[in-house]
Amino acid sequence: MIEIVQPFNHQREDRVVFTVILIVLFFAAVLMSWLYPWQDSVDNGPPKVLLHTLTTLGNAADEMLMLSELERDIPSLDELRQQGVSPFDGGELVTSNKSNWAQHAECFLGFVDADGGDQFQLRLMFSGQSAAPAYEMSWRRIGVRTDSGVANTVSACEGGTNEGWKVVQNLNTSNHNNHAH
Repeated sequence: MIEIVQPFNHQREDRVVFTVILIVLFFAAVLMSWLYPWQDSVDNGPPKVLLHTLTTLGNAADEMLMLSELERDIPSLDELRQQGVSPFDGGELVTSNKSNWAQHAECFLGFVDADGGDQFQLRLMFSGQSAAPAYEMSWRRIGVRTDSGVANTVSACEGGTNEGWKVVQNLNTSNHNNHAH
């Protein structure tokens, strides 16, 4: 005996499939908004125009730590300039960023005139405490730079004046994560 099957009705089944798809999309949207809330601003780190200068500053800080192990003291700004340690020597070879540096104790403060007219301050602070990191790099965007660089250096290098400073994490971390083996 042969059973006869009714032909496919394109109206009822299409509505059911369409409704199921809409319900799945609705729940996906609700779960996405619940699990990943909207973020107004994301801090992606320092501006690209500062990356080269910050990298050379980090390399210089590592070199200064090695020199301090030999000499038992952090080199002075004048010694770094005489040795041609970038970025303390005043110019950048790869970028057109121009920087001027000042020192207060174990803190170095740089004024950077970047491409496009933006001005930034960079701060390299060394820590004598063994439990803390050996140095900390930070940056901030500044308005018009004044000529009282020494007073600014002292106030920017004193403890507790972290207003507007953004600490720089290891710049190579993202590169290591992208090239994991």
